[in-house]
Amino acid sequence: PEPETGLDTITQAEPSPAMPAIPEKAQDKVSKANAELIQWANGSMIDISANVGVGGILRAAQGDMCNFLMSAINWQAEGISNDNMSKVKNSSVRLVTFENQLKLQTAGFYTMPANWDSINVISAFIRWREYGAQSWNYPDSDLDAYLVTSWGSRMKEHLIKAVNELAVSDISYIEAAIAAEMYRMILCGEYRERSLKKLTSEFLFGVKPKENKKTNHAREWDHLVALLSQKGADVSNRETIRQYFNITQGDGGSLVVLDEPNLMYFFEKVKTNKLSIPEEALDVQDSVKLRRNVFVYLKDIVDRIENVAKAEVKHAQPIIEEIYDYFGTDEIDEDDIRELASKVKAFYDEINKDLFAVAYYSSDPVKKSAMSIAKAIQNIGAVLDEKDHLKILMTFSSDPLSDLQPLMDLFKQLTTDFEKVDKQITAKRRKLGDVGESETPESRYADDLDVVNACLDIFSEGVQE
Repeated sequence: PEPETGLDTITQAEPSPAMPAIPEKAQDKVSKANAELIQWANGSMIDISANVGVGGILRAAQGDMCNFLMSAINWQAEGISNDNMSKVKNSSVRLVTFENQLKLQTAGFYTMPANWDSINVISAFIRWREYGAQSWNYPDSDLDAYLVTSWGSRMKEHLIKAVNELAVSDISYIEAAIAAEMYRMILCGEYRERSLKKLTSEFLFGVKPKENKKTNHAREWDHLVALLSQKGADVSNRETIRQYFNITQGDGGSLVVLDEPNLMYFFEKVKTNKLSIPEEALDVQDSVKLRRNVFVYLKDIVDRIENVAKAEVKHAQPIIEEIYDYFGTDEIDEDDIRELASKVKAFYDEINKDLFAVAYYSSDPVKKSAMSIAKAIQNIGAVLDEKDHLKILMTFSSDPLSDLQPLMDLFKQLTTDFEKVDKQITAKRRKLGDVGESETPESRYADDLDVVNACLDIFSEGVQE
């Protein structure tokens, strides 16, 4: 880590009666560095890639300049969030770079022009480090302190504009972060409403433990959910939201409070826009990688939403159509489900009383879940022809197909048991022994057939009403 400069609190103490003499070695270093700067001002390239020699001295001066500006400007008071400044500080982009700088991969937020004014400022930082050992305790340091502080004042307005996220896009990266988190909550089933009306900002700050619960989503849905948490991307995105709206107060930022007005502004804006971010913003080329990553994270979601929504509807369609076929209608309510469960119970009671070799299958799970089953049928049916992908996602966020599972299991078991009853009746007919002239297989097992046919009729009437 770079050393603390202490340059943000420049106070010129009363001059000491005897300032320490400047070592010749330090004077020689400063002289060579100044010579290099003069050549730079005259049009030469400048190389600060080395850690030793003159290049090392200039490299250290650049670092001291960046550290000074970072600490001397009250970024938060100027409307720059702590999260933004943290991302800037941890990026490869420096606050200050030099004109005609060799091996420079990314230009800084401000480029020092190759002129005498720049030389004076850079030289002051060099003397602060080499003469004062990172202090102002050397002869004529008051002039250097003036050069540094006045330069910092001149730089302030430019840098505040340059580091602002809106300098590279009309859309703040925090909007993308909030939209991505909303999508994540919907896809992971943390927000299960069919509209955004009940979604409050509290959802952004709540921590829900991950459930390893089996769901009944389409493969595309599950793949996107897995993608959301790759390399901790979901955690980083949530942390961005939390840190962005933190305001530090008190001595040394000992107190942290929530910037609620700013939070509500962005939160409501994203909700009103239905999580939509302009395409050009998603492709923004921000030199601050950590800010750019927020847009990339959202784009990874948005690029897959249409396919996920279509796949989910396609996955649900044959299931819901099978239910419609069983009931003979697409208007199915809670009472219909309970009535079906009761008639299924009557069916199993009758065939077991008549000694058919069919295990009793309880319809109680269907009866107990009648409300959630009916709701799932209605909700899924409402979006089979829906074109709004967000509406589809919100409908399936509660995993309604899992709510239908008890009913589908019952249908499957009934189909199997109907076949068993039919086979047993056929077997009984084949095993008939001697019968009188007036007795036929049908008459001998008339009671069995009457019971089975009556039960089948009851069940058929129940589902077709």
